[in-house]
Amino acid sequence: MDKKDKKDKKHSSYHRPHRHHHARDTIQSAVQLQHPFSFENYNPLRRAQQHHHHLRSRRDLSPEKSVQAKDEEQEQEPTKPRWSPEVEYAVDHPPHQLVTPETIAHERRLRQRRQDHVSTALNVLSRDAHTATRKLDDTYYALLQKVGLLKATISSFQDLHSCLDDTAKDFATRSDSLVKDITGQIDAFQNMSQQDESIDQLVKRLHKAKERAESFETRLESCRLRLERWEKKEHEKNKRNNRTWALALTSLTVFIILVLAIVLWKKGSLASVTENPSEWKEALGLEKNKTAPGIRLVDPAQEKMQAKEAVKWDRLLDEL
Repeated sequence: MDKKDKKDKKHSSYHRPHRHHHARDTIQSAVQLQHPFSFENYNPLRRAQQHHHHLRSRRDLSPEKSVQAKDEEQEQEPTKPRWSPEVEYAVDHPPHQLVTPETIAHERRLRQRRQDHVSTALNVLSRDAHTATRKLDDTYYALLQKVGLLKATISSFQDLHSCLDDTAKDFATRSDSLVKDITGQIDAFQNMSQQDESIDQLVKRLHKAKERAESFETRLESCRLRLERWEKKEHEKNKRNNRTWALALTSLTVFIILVLAIVLWKKGSLASVTENPSEWKEALGLEKNKTAPGIRLVDPAQEKMQAKEAVKWDRLLDEL
């Protein structure tokens, strides 16, 4: 019994972390909610009775029949589910010993473990079932929402189809009326004969106007060239006149300066001339009650002539 307890403890210690994996394999998706095995498969006594019945039937068979039965069992036997080590041990090793208090205690412990295992499996199964139903509800409501959207889309498409039909009919009627109006106007124009004649006349007038405009442009161009030539000639003439006037003025000023220089040189008082105009008069002997330097004879006629010349020179100097 101690060896069996140790072996059970060893199996339970090795496989304890995998105790919940069998419950996770029960639900594959939100669609498949039914467990592949019924709860009757979890009954160890029923499993043990089936196992004993199977062993007796195999012992009674002949070797050939046993081989054939074994092949049929392999073909027909469903996949063996995963059981906890305690359940598998109890199924594969049915009790043949005498019942003692130790075996009773051991069976109680095994029963407690089986109950714990079944309760945990049921809890996991219920939790997974709740999650699956919640997911299915969410999916169902999402599908209902999508169906509502599809219905709204279909109704909008139907409205659009009706609107398109109405617009197509309206377009057909309006296009027919427009075609009739256009054909009536074309018939009223009588194949556009009068309009063609008027257009031809207008085209001819446009060609004539274009030719006249070209002739006017040539005449304007010739006038412009003439004006440019006249402007050039007048400009050259003005240049020549300016040059002649400049030469005349320069020659006149040079002549006057030479005359003054000669007169002053003759008088001999060129060195005594200052910036004052009275000294010019005095040097020329034109100032009243004064005589020019040097020796000369007094002549009344000459004095009159000198007075006249002095007046002329005063005017000339004032102009300069």
